Amino acid sequence: MRKRWVSIVLALLLTLPTLLAGCALRNDATVETAEEDTTGQARPMTITLYAITGESTTEEAVQAVQDALNEVTENQFNTHVELRLYTEDEYYSVIEQEFEALIKRMEEEEEEAKRAKEEARSLKAAGITTTAPETEEETTEETEETVINEFGRAVTKFPEPKDNQVDIFLVRGLDKLGEYMDKGYLADLAPSLGTAGKGLDKYINPALLSAVTFDAGVMAIPNNRMIGEYTYMLINKELCDKYYYDPDDMTTLAKIADFLEDVKKYEPDYIPLYGVPFPLTDYIVPEMEGSLVGGYVTNVTAQSALLTPKNLLGTAAYTLLLNQVNDFTAAGYLTPSNYEFNPKAAVQLVKGGYALREQYEDDYYVNVYCYPRGTNANMYESMYCVSAYAANVDRCVEVIALLTKNEMVRNLFQYGVERLHYEIDDDTDLVIRLNDEYSMNMYDTGNQFILWPSADMDESMLELAENRWQNAKNQNLELVVSPYVGFILKYIDQEYLEKKAASSAGADGAPAQITYNYMFTKDIIDGVIEASKEIQEKIDNFKEYVDPETGETVTFSDYIKLLKMELDAYIAVSEFSDQDNSDSPVSQYIDWQASKYPPEA
Repeated sequence: MRKRWVSIVLALLLTLPTLLAGCALRNDATVETAEEDTTGQARPMTITLYAITGESTTEEAVQAVQDALNEVTENQFNTHVELRLYTEDEYYSVIEQEFEALIKRMEEEEEEAKRAKEEARSLKAAGITTTAPETEEETTEETEETVINEFGRAVTKFPEPKDNQVDIFLVRGLDKLGEYMDKGYLADLAPSLGTAGKGLDKYINPALLSAVTFDAGVMAIPNNRMIGEYTYMLINKELCDKYYYDPDDMTTLAKIADFLEDVKKYEPDYIPLYGVPFPLTDYIVPEMEGSLVGGYVTNVTAQSALLTPKNLLGTAAYTLLLNQVNDFTAAGYLTPSNYEFNPKAAVQLVKGGYALREQYEDDYYVNVYCYPRGTNANMYESMYCVSAYAANVDRCVEVIALLTKNEMVRNLFQYGVERLHYEIDDDTDLVIRLNDEYSMNMYDTGNQFILWPSADMDESMLELAENRWQNAKNQNLELVVSPYVGFILKYIDQEYLEKKAASSAGADGAPAQITYNYMFTKDIIDGVIEASKEIQEKIDNFKEYVDPETGETVTFSDYIKLLKMELDAYIAVSEFSDQDNSDSPVSQYIDWQASKYPPEA
């Protein structure tokens, strides 16, 4: 019944906005009144909010959600929000076309202003007096103007949005965020976080906020969410106790080897080890995932650590794991899996969330093999940016903050309008969709931890949602953030060099002559990936053999050392790590790391 009460209050809020605009709806979901407006004066303003929606969403549904949203934003901030929702396949094209059109129009207006100024100067020099034409500045921020509504009441008239107006817009992925930063599309939100966005740091994981902080400022407000997953090592209690092993000491592969040997010898009905132990690696770009050039991120690696990516076959922790897995396979201990549960395994690796440990703790000793990882692939999955051309950044941040702090608005944006798009089951408190006319991705509509659970969620998600997402919050507290988070690789190619030459033109306007004697960045990355595949294939197919020159047996460990040298010999791998080239991937990372985490004085 808790959600039912909340939804009744929401209905009252949306029908009686003037009466309730300043009232607290609940302790943790208040609609704040605009104190002294952070803009200095609360003039009526219209802003746009762009986001991705599902294929089934209708225009009527978007309008209904927009109307309900504006009952809050108009009364609280004197801000009218126009929702512009597009399907994923068209979204970024629309955003980029709007920015391109806006920038082109501004450049044309600037050129026209210059032309008019030059013309006026010429006329003045010729002794001809001119009178500047009266102009009316176009703006979406106006003085108070009212109209009479259908009930005969005077209400604020909000201005129409300008052509190509982009204010708030959804961005997914670090690559896209970096692209828009380079193009100058994004406003720095840091000045607004202490005013319009005050308190957001209490709702958003600090690692997420850190991830969107660059030299240029705070470039986005991330949608707070659970990050990553655990990999647990489950040790069968009955067998562990039977053979007198200490489960607290069985935290590494080396320390479970004797137990696996006992199970193999004396417990034929059990699989000794179910699930292949994997290396704890990360990479400076996601497309290198699984390659043999990267960094080894342990469960205690600090985000600020200098983790220079290199040939992993020369990394002790990585090669130790390879040798252990090879030994376990040769001994018949290891059975590959998809990291799902198997009741007939003595030791197994299982992936899942924070609550999984409670699920198995009666019959298994539960150790953490790998804590949740924050990487460039999952830390930038969904965030809201504000346009560098927005008329008022504070107003935009106020609206974004509602999606993070205000339970009512956040669930409105996700589920639509109650009794029109959904209802709440009185017995289960679950949101029940009435139709598919309004469809949004739960990670794109705000703070996951104030989202109401829905009947559409699977069992694992509903478990996370229990007790107001407490298990998900606990999981984020144990997050291990990769030292590569926030690093954006600059790709050197012919176009980049030509732009650099043009920007360095001499006094005669001729482009500068730039010599670049290295592989282009994409060729380096592709080359490293391809070289890694070739070497990995040799690792996977290895069988001991006798060296014809020495007559000695080449073991797996010996072979890894040979392959390490072979991988180093690839040109792409060499150029990847070439610190004589300031634009090599490793050089770029080292420079970025020193800037991001300067040494303490």
